[in-house]
Amino acid sequence: MAKRKRSAQVSPKRAVLREEISDDFLPSPEELSKYKELDPDIINWLKKRAEEEQKFRHRFQQKSLSITEAAVKSEIRLNFFGLFAAFSIMITSLILSYNLILHGYSIIGSIFGGSTILAVIIAFLRKVRNADNIKINLNH
Repeated sequence: MAKRKRSAQVSPKRAVLREEISDDFLPSPEELSKYKELDPDIINWLKKRAEEEQKFRHRFQQKSLSITEAAVKSEIRLNFFGLFAAFSIMITSLILSYNLILHGYSIIGSIFGGSTILAVIIAFLRKVRNADNIKINLNH
């Protein structure tokens, strides 16, 4: 039931356009008195419609909050499992690298272990940089 009120003022040097949007449930008192002249029962009808509108908005907002909460919980869960998987892969790779070095493959084991550590550092730095970009974008 949004109401829009527009006014324009034009002069030789400038033009001013004003727009007022009201999202009130009920009309203004002046409008109510005009409506009451047309139909005495219209105020009760408008009140009932305003109550229904308010209930709808509350349900909509509650549903929107529930969806947002579910999305955040899902993202947290996904981040946790991603971290767990990355940690498991890293530990497995380092153990494999250690075993390669123990069995006489010191060059391959060193390269494999070094590349594992390098990959972890690069992934961490990317994550930190992305988090900083998100913070910067949210502030502007």
